[in-house]
Amino acid sequence: MRNIASFLFLSFFLSMYLYAQKAVAVFETFDSGVIPASWNVDDSLSDNNTWEVVSAYQTNSLDGTPFAFVNSDAAGAVAMSEKLVSPAYDLSSNTLVILEFDQYFNYFGGGDNEVGDVDVWDGSQWVNVYSVDADSGNWSSPDHQIIDATAYKNAAFKVRFWYHGASGDYYWAIDNVKIWDPQANDVGVSVLVSPISDFEMGASETVSVTVTNFGTTAQTSIPVSFQIDGGTIVSETLDNLYSGFTSLAPGSSFTYTFTGTADLSIYGTYNVKCWTGLGTDTDHANDTLIKSVVNTQTYVQLEVDSMLNGVLGVETDGNFFYVSIYNTPGLFAKYTLAGVLVDTFSVPGLSVGIRDLAYDPVSGHFYGGASTPFMYELHFDTISPSLISTVGTPSGVMVRSIAFDDQRNEFWVGNLNGDIYLIDKSGALSTATGIINSILNTGLTGLDNRYGLAYDNWSCPGEYLWVFCQPGTPSDVYLAQVDLYTGLPTGRNFDLTTQFALSGSSPGAGGLFTHENIISGTISIGGIIQNASNDPNFPGVLFLLDLETMHPDPPLNMTSLFPANASVDVHLNHNAIVKFDQDITGLSLSSISITDGVTPVANINAIVTNDSLIISHADFAGNTQYTVTIPQGTVGWECSVNEEITWSFTTGTVSVDEYDFTLPYIYPNPAESNVNINDASGQQMIIRDITGKEVMRRIILSNKEMIDVSMLKQGIYIIEFRSEGSVYSLKFVRN
Repeated sequence: MRNIASFLFLSFFLSMYLYAQKAVAVFETFDSGVIPASWNVDDSLSDNNTWEVVSAYQTNSLDGTPFAFVNSDAAGAVAMSEKLVSPAYDLSSNTLVILEFDQYFNYFGGGDNEVGDVDVWDGSQWVNVYSVDADSGNWSSPDHQIIDATAYKNAAFKVRFWYHGASGDYYWAIDNVKIWDPQANDVGVSVLVSPISDFEMGASETVSVTVTNFGTTAQTSIPVSFQIDGGTIVSETLDNLYSGFTSLAPGSSFTYTFTGTADLSIYGTYNVKCWTGLGTDTDHANDTLIKSVVNTQTYVQLEVDSMLNGVLGVETDGNFFYVSIYNTPGLFAKYTLAGVLVDTFSVPGLSVGIRDLAYDPVSGHFYGGASTPFMYELHFDTISPSLISTVGTPSGVMVRSIAFDDQRNEFWVGNLNGDIYLIDKSGALSTATGIINSILNTGLTGLDNRYGLAYDNWSCPGEYLWVFCQPGTPSDVYLAQVDLYTGLPTGRNFDLTTQFALSGSSPGAGGLFTHENIISGTISIGGIIQNASNDPNFPGVLFLLDLETMHPDPPLNMTSLFPANASVDVHLNHNAIVKFDQDITGLSLSSISITDGVTPVANINAIVTNDSLIISHADFAGNTQYTVTIPQGTVGWECSVNEEITWSFTTGTVSVDEYDFTLPYIYPNPAESNVNINDASGQQMIIRDITGKEVMRRIILSNKEMIDVSMLKQGIYIIEFRSEGSVYSLKFVRN
């Protein structure tokens, strides 16, 4: 929850990037805007008409980012023989050496007959592995080349792009150069499907995982295991004895449900560790997944003293519960937090029955809605209760449900199936910026008949409204969360018939509120369920749920390390880099340690740049093993802090530039019907809703591809791109 986190900046863009560098020697995107210092350019005439990095040629680009470019068209009638040469890489221990790159070779032949040769250094000489002398690719759809250079692997492998035979011709554009070693046998657990955090979990909870084949060889027998809080290990095998499974193809995933179950019956947080144990696996970075799962007690106040028929609105000032009886104008009841009836009382001059309540801690007053174009400001002194004022609302705004927004000192109000508005205390439409106002009914499909609203500024990383509604399906007691930054449901929905045993013939939604420490140490969302019981003395139920379980704080996840763990012959240019899935807002530098063997390294510096922690040390030595430790809580963002990170690497002797990252991107976002996917060729795309449920999966076949998302419901989704041990996720809004 936000009030527990110690960092105050707001960031709701969710992203995650995990790159298994073990198998990758280089992935050069040229996005720095210059030829990398470790690459060499051979300008044959020393006239600067040679390889360079440009952001665009005229208005064109291969993927919207900078690329390497040699341009005979611009040089004119000049004999060109221009070479772009990579650094040397020790690939002697690689199983495979795969070279990939994107290109646009624009052939003219009007001057000479230009050629683009791709050569590799085999340890003693250059060997040609590819040649192009005709149009290949174009600006909107570059040609993607995949070349097996395994036969030439050695301890000083290099690649050379040689443009020659050109004079007054066109050009050659190169981007996204990748040299890597696909692992033949590489499987891992990519998703914990179940259990997920929930209420009242039991002693035999189902454990299901998504097993993914990251390698190049199909797998038919995969050992899978799970363990709860370091306890007994449950080990089973995914093979043809499992229904529906015969083989897991490269790049494919399969959901496996264990026969063994997990005992999560005690309330609290469990660490669920799941992993694969393929004996031939050569890359263990993605074998294991660890997730926290919370079992929370469903706090239901079933011992409230007798409730009158017509109880509907509910609110608390932190000391008492107050409920309104909508079928009797001006009538209310007051209860202790233990559910003991203190008093019933009427507010003189209030001629309507209040249907929902909100509490304003600034004035200490309550505000009510009664399906009229007014807010009713009330003072709940039960000895002398009073109607303070009747506040008119903008034309057409009927106040049926109401919630106080303590960040803006204003109110969210709405009718059963109308738009939801933020209005100030004078009744005027709010001018607050940064949020959606008004929240349109057309975007709230499935949240029909809204009886209660509650404002939530505790859940991270945004601001939300909770809606208590009666859509009929799945039930008439349905809680749903709405994002104030998009005006759309987040997908966090709770059918309360699955949480409570309700004996009434037609239970329905009522008023709603949020408040802290009603139950010590928790944030509660509470409300009234109408007609919840057949007992005439208890027609309504006052319930409390733990908000942290309904919207757990998203963790701060480490997504990549440079250098990679256990890497050797590392050239790090004085910096070690950790990337996270959120922008960092806090840093405790003194906590970070680096050891040379067992000896601590002094004079460590660190800076934070967006989502990256850059750890610097001026005296990293060659041919030395270092271990970096970042304790839990060293860095954090608004919602949470890091878990402990420890990794080791061994430095090399030749300085090269640090590793660059290239990420897929999508547009437009939000989108209504179609989304363009860039820079994801060959990757598997998975779209999940906010609960993690997969709603679409496909392979992206080109660097620019359009997908139809019109069949998705309006709301927030996560788009994952998976390739060769990497996972990159983007937040996407379908409107």
